[in-house]
Amino acid sequence: MRATDASKGSAAGRERRTGRVLLVVLAFAAAPAVAAELGEIVVTAQRREQALQDVPVSISAYSAEQLELRSATSLADLAAFTPNFSFVSHDAGMNFRIRGVGHADSSLFFDPGVGIYVDGIYLPRMRGVDLDLLAIERIEVLRGPQGTLFGKNTIGGAISIITARPGDEFTGSAEVTTGSYSRLDGRLSLSGPLQPGRLAAQAGIVARSRDGYGRRLDPLTGAKTGAMGNQDSFSARGSLLWTPHDDLELLLAVDGSSAHEQGGVHHLVQAFLTPAIGALNALTNPDYGSAWLTSDEYTSYATGPNYSSADAWGIALSVRWERDGWALRSMTGYRDQRTRYGWDNDGSPITVVEQTFWEDSRQFSQEIQFSGVALADRLAWVAGAYYADEDAAMAADTLIVQPLYTAIGMDRSLQLEVWNDSTSTAVFGQGTYALSDRLSLTAGARYSRDEKEVARLRRSVNTGAITVPYLGAGDAWSAVSGRAGFEFRWSDDLMTYLSAARGYKSGGINGGSTTVSDFQPFDPEYLWTYELGLRSDWLQRRLRVNASLFRSDYQDLQFRSQRTDQNNAPLVIVANVAEAEVQGFEIELSAVLAPGFELSAGAGHIDAEYTRVDPGSPITTAMSFMDTPEWSYTFAGQYTRTLAGGATVTTRLDYAWTDEQQRAVINTPLLVQEAYPTVNARLAFRSAGDRWELAVFGTNLTDERVMTQAWDLSSLAFMDAQFGPPRQWGASFRINF
Repeated sequence: MRATDASKGSAAGRERRTGRVLLVVLAFAAAPAVAAELGEIVVTAQRREQALQDVPVSISAYSAEQLELRSATSLADLAAFTPNFSFVSHDAGMNFRIRGVGHADSSLFFDPGVGIYVDGIYLPRMRGVDLDLLAIERIEVLRGPQGTLFGKNTIGGAISIITARPGDEFTGSAEVTTGSYSRLDGRLSLSGPLQPGRLAAQAGIVARSRDGYGRRLDPLTGAKTGAMGNQDSFSARGSLLWTPHDDLELLLAVDGSSAHEQGGVHHLVQAFLTPAIGALNALTNPDYGSAWLTSDEYTSYATGPNYSSADAWGIALSVRWERDGWALRSMTGYRDQRTRYGWDNDGSPITVVEQTFWEDSRQFSQEIQFSGVALADRLAWVAGAYYADEDAAMAADTLIVQPLYTAIGMDRSLQLEVWNDSTSTAVFGQGTYALSDRLSLTAGARYSRDEKEVARLRRSVNTGAITVPYLGAGDAWSAVSGRAGFEFRWSDDLMTYLSAARGYKSGGINGGSTTVSDFQPFDPEYLWTYELGLRSDWLQRRLRVNASLFRSDYQDLQFRSQRTDQNNAPLVIVANVAEAEVQGFEIELSAVLAPGFELSAGAGHIDAEYTRVDPGSPITTAMSFMDTPEWSYTFAGQYTRTLAGGATVTTRLDYAWTDEQQRAVINTPLLVQEAYPTVNARLAFRSAGDRWELAVFGTNLTDERVMTQAWDLSSLAFMDAQFGPPRQWGASFRINF
C-alpha cells in the first residue's frame, strides 16, 4: 500500500526531523580526535578540474564506489538520496527535476529543463532510456542554472556523467548478481595498456534480466494471465586513449544499449461515466467502469499492447592539446536512439484508449573549448563555441472507444506523425579572477540561438488515409545565459559564495495540433537564480558541511494542456502561461567518526508557487508544482571492519524521507503521492588484497508503493498511474584481476 498518514510531513514532524539532523551534527562535533579524514573529491562542474570544496555551485558528487555501496544501477536510484533532486523512470521516458524545475513530458514537443551530459556531450532525448551506470568514474548533480558552460535546457541544473578512462595498468573484473523476481545480471570490464605510455583501451559489458513484478488479470476469473514490468537489457562501452605526445591526447569512445521489455503496469486509479462511455456500455458486455479498479497497484485487467523497447548507440571523440598556460579541447559526438512502446491506458479489456508509439532521434554535436590561466595565474578562464543538429521523428497510433465507433460505422483510429529538426549554436566564456588571496570574482556569459522546423500529419491506422493534411512550420529563438558571483575563502577549509545565474529552456512548436490555428510556436522559459553557499571542512577534515540557500524567478513557464480535438481525439497544446517563484535550501553533511566509520546526512527544502497564471490556462496559482516535494531528508551510515589477514566487512544503511507531492500538472487528490521513506541496506565481504567480493543487499525494504507517473485522462473517462518497484533482495559476487 502507499505511505500511511503517519509519514506525512506535518510541521511537528518536520521539526523533529530537523532536530535529528542537528543531533547528528552535534555527535560529529563531540567525536574524539582520530587520524581518519574525509578525502578530496575532484569535479569538473566548471569545465575544469577542481576540488569540490572550491566550486561555487550547489553540487552532489558520487564516485563509482559510492554508487556501488548504494546498490545504484541507474540514475533513478540516486534521486531519493540527493537533496532537491527528483528523478522517475517509466515507459514513456524519464521525468527529472532539480529544485522543482525540469519537465513533465518526454515527447518531441518539449525539451528538458535538466540537461544530461556524458563526458561533456549533451543527450537530447531520453525517452525509454535510463542510463545503465557502466564504466562510471563519477556522477555530478549540479543544481541551479548551468547555462553559461553547459548551455540550453539546464535551467534546473545538469547531470554530468564522467566515464572511466583507460588505465596504464591492466585491471579487470567480472561480476554476477542474482535476486528477487529471478534477477540475473552479469558484468565484465577490462582496462589496460596496448602500448605502454601511448595507447590504452577500456571495455565493459553488462546484461540485466528480471521477471516482472506486475500482473495482468483475467477479466472473468481474476487469475494471472501475464507479467508486466520486467527487465531485459544489454549495454556495452569501449574506449581507446591515444597519447602520441605528452601534450596531446585523443580519446575515442563507443557505447550502445538495448532494452526489449514488457511495459510497466498502467494501474487504473479511477473510472468515470462520460457520454461516450454511456453509449459504449449500451453496446458492450461487460461495461466499462469501476469494476476494473484493483486494490493492488501492481495489477491490471488491461488486454491491449504492453511493451517497451529502446535501442541507442553513440560515438564520441575528445581531443585535448595542452600548451604552456592554455589548453584546447574538441568534443565531437553522434547519438542515435530508437524507441518503441505501447500501452493499454484504460486498464480494462475494453478498448477505451490504447496507444502505440515509435520515436527516432539522431544528433551530431561539436564543441570547441579553450581554457587556461593568465595575469600571473590570478585569472582562470574558459571560452568556446558549440554546434548541434538533431533530426527526430515520431508516430503515435491511438484507438479511442473503438467498439462504439466501429458499431456506428466510423473510423476513429488515429496516427499522428511528427518530424522535428533543430539546430543550436552558441558561443560562451567564463573567468574567475583572484582579487586577493581570499576574494575571487567569477563572471561569464553565453549567447545561444536555436532553430526548429516541425512538420506533422494525421492518418487512419486502419486504412492509412490522410485525415489531417501535412503542415509544416519553423521558428528561431536567441537567448543570453550568464553567471556572476563572488567567492570568499575565510580559511583553507571554509569558503562562502554569492552568485546570480540565468538560464533558459528552448521554445518549440505544437506538433500535436490538428488545426492551423493550434500549430503555433511557444517561447523559451527563463530563470534567474540567486544563491548563497557554504563549503566547509571541520575537525581536521573529519566533518564536512556544505549548504546552499537559493531563490529563483521563473518566467514564461511552458505547460502542456491535454484536451480533445473536434473529433474527440487526444490533443496536446503547449503554451507559455505562467510565472513562478521558487526558494529553498540544501544542506549535506558527511563525517568520519573513527577509522572505517562514516556517516552522512542531508536535507532539502523547496517552496515553489505560481505567481501569475494566464486566464484560461489549465493551472491556477493555488496549485503545487508537480514532482516537487516540499521537504526531503537523507541519512546514511557505513562501517568497515578490517579482519585478521586484511579482509574487510562493510555494512551500510541508507534512509531517505520524501514529502508529499503531486503527480499531475493539473493537481488532483487522486494523483498525489503521499510522503514515504526509502530504506536500502548492503553487507559486503571483501577479501584481502581486494581479489574478490561477496555482497548481499536490499532495496525499498519497507515495501513502499511509490507512484512514479500519472495520467489524468478524465475527459476520456479515467485516470491511471504507474508505480515504482517493490521490495527486492539480491546478492552479488565479483572477482577482480
